[in-house]
Amino acid sequence: IIVALGGLVSCASVEREAPASATVEASSMESIETASETNVLTDAAELYRSGNTAAAIGLVSRSLEDLSGEDRVSALLLLANLYMTEGDGAAARNRLNQILEQDSGHIEARFLLAMLARSDGDVQKSQALLQEIISIYPNYAPAYVAIGEQLLAEREYSEAKESFARAVEIDAVNYFALAGLGNALIFLKEYEPAVEQLTAAIELRPNQAYAYSDRARAY
Repeated sequence: IIVALGGLVSCASVEREAPASATVEASSMESIETASETNVLTDAAELYRSGNTAAAIGLVSRSLEDLSGEDRVSALLLLANLYMTEGDGAAARNRLNQILEQDSGHIEARFLLAMLARSDGDVQKSQALLQEIISIYPNYAPAYVAIGEQLLAEREYSEAKESFARAVEIDAVNYFALAGLGNALIFLKEYEPAVEQLTAAIELRPNQAYAYSDRARAY
């Protein structure tokens, strides 16, 4: 799954194959869980969980004209995430921009646009959007996780450690922040604290294999 949110927000996630971007996975799962509480979107969320993403997209799209206010925003956000799971970045971006037309400060829409830029290979734009997010919302943990992921990819381990540590400071039960911090610490050869962070991540998501293999590298 290319999407869907991020260590960003704590949420009841749907167990699926590991996403290309950890942070996006959490974000999209959060929006799906939120959307499932809103009228017709309950059925769409269930369709998604059963693997019928196309049907979920159709159902939500048909409901848009009957929705307004926050319900419409929730529907648009769910649609964006669903399109991202289908690899349709252009359709996802269109829905996210519709959200921002209604609410220019919508943090999840801004974040997912940053993730779309990264998936398009425009890392500079993605990082700039993420920095813009934390300048406005300094306690938005997913943005720090996403920044940390990119810094890890660039082998900027000390800076990545700082970004993940900030995310953990904000959200101490953020799996992706803990796992990312553990990885950064391994690269910095700080093995004892790395084990500590990865163990905390494993306790949050004991079915995730990645943290186990990463922790084994620290011993």
